[in-house]
Amino acid sequence: MALQINDITDIDRFIEFARHNLLALQANLTGLGYRFAASTGGVQLADDEAEKMIRILEKRFGQLPALYRKWYESFACVDFSQDPTQLRDSSGEKLAGLGLNCPLVFLDINSCLRLQKSLEGAGVHTRHGNTLELLPFGGSASNCEPKGVWVPNAALDPIIYDEGAGPVTMSQEIIAAFEAGGFPFWRNMYRRGRFTSPLGVAPAYQDILPLLLKNLSNI
Repeated sequence: MALQINDITDIDRFIEFARHNLLALQANLTGLGYRFAASTGGVQLADDEAEKMIRILEKRFGQLPALYRKWYESFACVDFSQDPTQLRDSSGEKLAGLGLNCPLVFLDINSCLRLQKSLEGAGVHTRHGNTLELLPFGGSASNCEPKGVWVPNAALDPIIYDEGAGPVTMSQEIIAAFEAGGFPFWRNMYRRGRFTSPLGVAPAYQDILPLLLKNLSNI
């Protein structure tokens, strides 16, 4: 069921839903032998420094979208990227390539700020006029547009990219990821009858999907 975020109560509900599903998905992947790119795993919950970091962002960039703010009050880092050696494994590993184009990447705030500087140095437009700046999450859309929020921003549920098929909000991106067991790229590939990728390897996605979805809830 799609969630319409109309107020802070909806955001609180969404964060609890996301927390449950992120932790369940992390456990499912660990059980399957998935190796996360980060040694800390896919989910790091926020600590006592979270509110301080949020205030630093608000002082520098102005108002933050409500869901973005609540997300970083709750999660220090979410990164379901796959270890590169397993991602490119050509030995018949059932998880090979699974993490390609994974959307569940919301780096910690300091990493996001470093990424912003890196994108600027690479010539990516991270500013609109004299007022708006892009706070990237990590990862990019299929058109290579960095995913992130433009700030200051008074939206409850901010648009994080538009790759040509219409704008995608933060909640839409996360819900779509959960519906596909964390990896909507492969759901879309199988729907199109395409079972390979630019990496030259493909996971046994349809076989493992029930295990990926184990204990995940619908909002």
